[in-house]
Amino acid sequence: MSSSNAAVISAGGHVRALHNFLHGSKRELTWTEEVVEVSQPEKCTLWHVTAVVDGEPLGSGSGPRLKTAKARAAEITRREFEYSKLTRYDQADLIATDRTHSGIVSDPRIS
Repeated sequence: MSSSNAAVISAGGHVRALHNFLHGSKRELTWTEEVVEVSQPEKCTLWHVTAVVDGEPLGSGSGPRLKTAKARAAEITRREFEYSKLTRYDQADLIATDRTHSGIVSDPRIS
């Protein structure tokens, strides 16, 4: 399987996971799709997708394929939705953890 095929299959998984995740909470998910650019030599279309939950844009993604853009938007939306359900204390803790894991915070004493 080529890496591009794997990416498309992975994209479908992200979108399905988001649908299932939001369905459990009875939220309405829609997509706004937009062609950002079509480069002529390769004829590669760049898509930009915004995921809208209950009328509010929660995540967006871009990619050379619509499925890829949707997968990115789905992953961001799922994280944003989970984040919005946390208390302020939990959010601060999550941000500190993310920064530590991503290497933004280099001092191990800072958590």
